[in-house]
Amino acid sequence: MGPLPWTRIMPTGGVEPTKEDIARWMKAGAVCLGMGSNLISKDFISAENYDGIRDKVATVLQFVREARSEHEIVKEVTVKELVELIAKALVDQPDRVLVSQLEGEQTTILELKVAPEDLGKVIGKQGRTARAIRIILGAAGMKLKRRFNLEIIEKG
Repeated sequence: MGPLPWTRIMPTGGVEPTKEDIARWMKAGAVCLGMGSNLISKDFISAENYDGIRDKVATVLQFVREARSEHEIVKEVTVKELVELIAKALVDQPDRVLVSQLEGEQTTILELKVAPEDLGKVIGKQGRTARAIRIILGAAGMKLKRRFNLEIIEKG
């Protein structure tokens, strides 16, 4: 999703009202799409084909729903990537950051491993940094209706 994964993107140019194009934009991180004349053509308007406009809009909305539901499956991976992104921003050896994901029935455990000399950077003074990461996971979990636990692995 580019260099700023926390941003919300709404492309408004070059969006085609096809299933493939909509899925591509949604997979890339778009939260909504603007289509204008690609969705409602001059031909429909000049012919006063309002049923055609309604049908085309309904079809495109279905494509968006399908693309979003496919994207929903990826959200837990996104939470894993979020932990990895945060950890890599904190440590001196980002190439040694490893996040593993263990799925439970209601809870996902994210295990974070870093270089031994970077351990203090992800834990922080009195555990403040680790607590802050866990708060972010709690907020993400509320939205996803899933619990996420962060375990910082000290050896390995």
